Amino acid sequence: MDNQVRFQPLSFQHAHFYAPPQRPIFTSAQFSMVPQQFLQNRFRPNKEFIRVWNSLNKELIPFTQKLLQYNVNPEMSRILYIQVINYTLTNWNHYSGSFGVIIDEIYQSMKSDLSFISVLRPYRIPEKNLDLMLKQIIYMTLEQTDQSFGRKKWSDWSEIEGNLTSGPSVVSTGGNNVFVFIRGKNKQLYQTHWDGEKCGKWSRIGGVLTSSPAAVAINQERIGVFVRGNDNQLLCKYNEQGHWSDWQDLGGKLSTSPAVTSSGENRFEVFARGNNKNLYHLSWNGTKWEEWKNLGGYITSAPSAISLKENRIDLFARGKNRELVHKYWNGKKWSEWESISGVLTSSPSAVSSKQNRIDVFAKGDNEELFYKYLDLTTNQWSEGNPPRGEISSEPAVISNNNGRIDVFAKGKNNNLIHSWIE
Repeated sequence: MDNQVRFQPLSFQHAHFYAPPQRPIFTSAQFSMVPQQFLQNRFRPNKEFIRVWNSLNKELIPFTQKLLQYNVNPEMSRILYIQVINYTLTNWNHYSGSFGVIIDEIYQSMKSDLSFISVLRPYRIPEKNLDLMLKQIIYMTLEQTDQSFGRKKWSDWSEIEGNLTSGPSVVSTGGNNVFVFIRGKNKQLYQTHWDGEKCGKWSRIGGVLTSSPAAVAINQERIGVFVRGNDNQLLCKYNEQGHWSDWQDLGGKLSTSPAVTSSGENRFEVFARGNNKNLYHLSWNGTKWEEWKNLGGYITSAPSAISLKENRIDLFARGKNRELVHKYWNGKKWSEWESISGVLTSSPSAVSSKQNRIDVFAKGDNEELFYKYLDLTTNQWSEGNPPRGEISSEPAVISNNNGRIDVFAKGKNNNLIHSWIE
């Protein structure tokens, strides 16, 4: 961090309230839209900045519209974008680490070097919303210099035939032997097989579902699927060597989809939100189901569960303020819920792409993927770099633990969509 080149702070006009104009905002891709007085007096764009600006111009429209909700006028928004983009382009090469770490470090330095945080304070933009927005602009800027990070990009979203009325659930029994489960238009359970390149035809499994399904691989030949039934009870069904069992009623009063994870040989744990918004837990101990237990808390979505090793379970959900929240079991007791960050508009989904790492995805408030990951060795959270594009459900994620992540979700046309990175 020594001897770093710092982009000098720019001046802002004082905050004032503004009536939104009745015309398109920030629709031109030309740099001439930037206030000329600002350019003449305070800023001289170089070719790299202009290239990035013209590339990102249309993608910044949603941010301008969000800032208008807080009475930040478009001209002030554009000056804000100029500062963030130019600071990022000027200083990114002074940082090292993962992509998410670089984003965090740039943002922390930017907050101390530039004055926009204090200038925007009178507009009363929630701090976590502003943090997320500005980090997204940093991320978008860094994407324009992607070759500098040696990273592979997410694939474009591919569309897969289907008629989804829920988010998907995905499970692997090894290699590219991946199964995707959904609720169909008739509220029945459907399944398709993904071989790493394409999906097969949908097969109907039946039942009456009132939630998204949750699937778990019990072993290489047995899959369990859990759903909320017509009476809000937990139902489960097993597939062993291609043959499905009957539905089993496990009771409970669920107000969300369930979540399930395997915590050891022939052991698995089911979690769901109850009618009182508390988290409830049901465990199979290898020989029988134990009683439902109330784990407390106050969550506003279905939970997500993952177990990376015996006697460790990590849970994620959306909290009171739509932020990501987390708690874990250490083999002896449950931790308290901790609030992470973000603005989630769906339940989260967790997967592990590397040893001692948990990747958490959800639908964000921009209808695109929210992505953060937790390093369990340092207990540090970092921003991920999710694929761009709209989704219309909670995501389902799976990983081969070699860094590849596959994400499935419901698309805008109620079909199944898929993106991946490795």
